[in-house]
This record gives sequence, structure tokens and C-alpha cells, in this order.
Amino acid sequence: MQLNNKTIVRTALCAVLVSALGYSFVAKSETKLIPFQGKLTDASGQVISDGAIVVQFKMYDAPVGGQAKWNGEVQMLSVNGGLVNTTLGTKASLKNVDFSSPTYLEITIDANGDNQIGPEDPPLLPRQSIIPAVYAVQAGDANKLSGYDWSAIFGSNDPTGKIPGNKLADGSVTEKQIRENAITASQIRAGAVTTDKIADGAVTSTQLASGAMGTDQIADGAITTAKLDEKAVTTEKIAERSITTKLMGERKKVYASETAAPVGSMAISKTLDSVVGYDGYKLNAVSPNREKIPGMSVKLKTSGRPVMIMLQHGEIDSASCTTLLIQRDGTDIYWACVGHWVDAVAGTISIPSSAITYVDMDATAGEEHEYSILAYKSQSNTVYFFGQMYLLAFEL
Repeated sequence: MQLNNKTIVRTALCAVLVSALGYSFVAKSETKLIPFQGKLTDASGQVISDGAIVVQFKMYDAPVGGQAKWNGEVQMLSVNGGLVNTTLGTKASLKNVDFSSPTYLEITIDANGDNQIGPEDPPLLPRQSIIPAVYAVQAGDANKLSGYDWSAIFGSNDPTGKIPGNKLADGSVTEKQIRENAITASQIRAGAVTTDKIADGAVTSTQLASGAMGTDQIADGAITTAKLDEKAVTTEKIAERSITTKLMGERKKVYASETAAPVGSMAISKTLDSVVGYDGYKLNAVSPNREKIPGMSVKLKTSGRPVMIMLQHGEIDSASCTTLLIQRDGTDIYWACVGHWVDAVAGTISIPSSAITYVDMDATAGEEHEYSILAYKSQSNTVYFFGQMYLLAFEL
């Protein structure tokens, strides 16, 4: 095209290459730039001499008049064989220009040669329509991935895939992001849910399947009386008391005297025969007055209920009465006299040989107590203990 002005005829813009009016984005910075190329001729159509020329560029929303979409920039261009080349947007940013709506480029040339654009330099007509390059727009969107494909997010180049857990920041997924019943057992790996991840009171009876809670899932001491509803524990829910050792020639499951029986269980000592042999135990006259009978000791953790202590089976042979003492944690709590003696006139008078029973009403709740049997001999004769004697303790 030529400069259409009768007064100013020095130069004119002859042609603007169509390809020059497509736009693209520069990757990384996402700056919008438009490459431009044109050919300048004089009024007779001859290319102007090589040198430098000042050109102003602006953009509008209409081919004539309208509103400015870009206030533009002024550039000093080099003319080479009549051709000029430049890139628009290097001085004044095109970032806020919406190229999805009609856009027209207005070009003004320094026609009077004063190296500036003034009122005496009219813009060239018509304005040039800027046609956006389709692939350039797509490239601008692609830059938002910084050169990566979908693999950077989904692990594969598929935008419909699942986002791996290592792509999620800690704490980014909250209750609001999880729909009700979205997480089932198949989504939870074994051992992933621990006690510190469960809020107090979050698991109620409605969340537990029948038979899901066994003794292996309950920590020692986890269930206290405060966690039990009134009448929740019935006799049907209480296992039989268990005991362990060899008793009366038959092996049973009982708690030996070296091991404390749990609350509500039965503590039974080893038999006297298993401790000192079938010959029994002898307390000589020269022995101390108070002596613990070997093996006749048990430990029991109590809950505050009365404790029954019983010395069972076996025999005691003494020429006179021998006092047996029951101790709790080293303190005497009961005594009884057993044995027999011989009266020359009345004959032999017997006293029950071993069965001693006592109910301890004062055992401290929640503590482990040791119950033991001691013999007390004040006279100078010898006392024999023999047979399958054992000590038994249990809460009533």
C-alpha cells in the first residue's frame, strides 16, 4: 500500500506480509510477541534507500476509529532493500491484549524525516487485521505445563489418570475432599490406620463388624469400668477362671506361685511334694520359731472384692498344737492351731490336720498381693508337713 497523502509523499508502506501478523508466545516468560515485516516504497512505487526510519505501531478494536487495545510503541527500524523487520511487544507489553476478539494494527511512519512521530505524520490506512495463529494459542496453553506432558502430574501421559500420593502435599486432602463412603477397606493398606489416626469416640459399635474385636485387638488395661455400660458384663461374657500346674497327680491349667494371677482368676501354689519331695518338710525344734513353708505362697492381683485363702490337702504331724500363720505381703492377717497330741488318760486327741480357710476383706484394690503360709512352733518337738498340700487364693 502507498501513503495516501498529497502533501507528504516521501515514503509509503507498500506491503505487509500476511505471515507477519500472526502472534506467538515466548516459552518460559509467557511474553506475547508479534513478528512484523514490511516493504517501504516512495510515491512512484520505488523502494526507498537503505537507512533508518522511525515507525509507530498501535492496535485498535475496529478498522476505523474504535478503542485502542494497545497504546503501542515507537521503533527505529533499519531499511534494507526496502524491507523492514521487527518484533512488536518488546518495548510495550502485549500481555493484556485480548487477541481472541478483532484486533487491528495501525502503522504510522515518520514521513517528514524529523525522526519522530507527530501530528504531521498521519497513520497509514487501512489498518491491518491481526489474525491469531491457532497453533500459537495452543502453544501458549502448553507453556503452562512448563514444557512437561501429563506424566509430571499423573505418572503417565494421560490426563484421565489418578494422581499418585507422592504428588499430594501433607494435609492437602481433608474431610471436605472425601465424599461419604469413598474410602473402603480395599483402599487402606494393612497397618495404615493406627490409634493416633483415630479421633476419640470416632469408632462406635456401629462401625464394628460382628466378631471384629477379639482379645488380641484390646490392649492390657484399655477397658476400664468407666467404659462399660451398667450390666454390660454378664456371667456369659466372663471366661472360666484358669489355673496351671500339676495338682493331685493331674496336670491342669493353673497359675504357679511365681506368677501373679490376673483379677478374677484363681492362684494356686505348687504342691508341697513338687517342692520338697514326697518325704515332706520337717520343722525341727532348733529351727526359727517362725518359718515359711516352702512353696506355700501365691500372688494375686485384686479388684477390691474379698479374697478367699485356703490351705488344702496334706497333713501336719506334731506332738502338740502347731500354729499356722497366713500372711499378706509379709504381714500376719490370720492364725490357726493344727496338729494332735496324745493324752495318757483320754487317749489321742486330734485337731484338724491342715484345712485352713480365711477371707481377707482388706486387700487393696488394683494391687498385686502375695499370700504365704508360715509355721510357728514354740515347743521343743518336731513338726512334719507332708502330702500334696497346696495353697489356694481367689476373689469371691
